[in-house]
Amino acid sequence: MNAGAITQDTRSLPTAMRRVARAAAKATLAVTAVLLFGAALSTPSLADPGEHGRGHAWGHHKKKHHHDEGPVVIYGAPPPVVVVPAPPPPPRVVYAPSYAPPPAVIYAPPPQPGVSVQMNIPLR
Repeated sequence: MNAGAITQDTRSLPTAMRRVARAAAKATLAVTAVLLFGAALSTPSLADPGEHGRGHAWGHHKKKHHHDEGPVVIYGAPPPVVVVPAPPPPPRVVYAPSYAPPPAVIYAPPPQPGVSVQMNIPLR
């Protein structure tokens, strides 16, 4: 039932407005439920109820306030760079030439003029 049909009802206008408000509330509730369900599926902490998204050792150590000690300086030479030579190319395969002239075909000489050449098929 759309809003126009509700307001054309023969009942009083406050009843129609209550119906419109109730329909809007139901639609809002449905949209909110769909959005919350989508957020619950996309949140890793809700997807894993055992860990609650806090990591392995949460709660097993003192909560100390960490101060920023400045930049970290690493002394010593960096690890050597290992250069791996490229593998050799595959061996080249030489095939026979792709084109060879066809062998010569020797045909029978043409018949003499006036001689009929026919198939010799005996009829029974």
